[in-house]
Amino acid sequence: MAPFLLILGFWLSRQVHAGAATKATIVIPWFAVAFIAVAGFNSLGLLPGTVVTTINHLDTFALTMAMTALGMETRMEKFKGVGMKPIYLALILFGWLMVGGYQMAKMLG
Repeated sequence: MAPFLLILGFWLSRQVHAGAATKATIVIPWFAVAFIAVAGFNSLGLLPGTVVTTINHLDTFALTMAMTALGMETRMEKFKGVGMKPIYLALILFGWLMVGGYQMAKMLG
């Protein structure tokens, strides 16, 4: 996803400034660059396994807290105005991810 965000940033900067005489500014999502750098560093295997495991546990905790915070801000009243289409889409995506994830794990495992 991070490389896609970088490509999207370059593409959007060209689309916005396609007909303009001004110099196009490229919007770079710096977190995506940092993500690619950290993933590259991790692939070198320089950190001990215990450090990587600890970082993964901290990452899981931080992600859990972030998702909990998002969930706590969700109000059912917001869903009443949008109808059932987003719920149907969520159910379809959930099913797709469950079946697709199971099939990929089965094929690769």
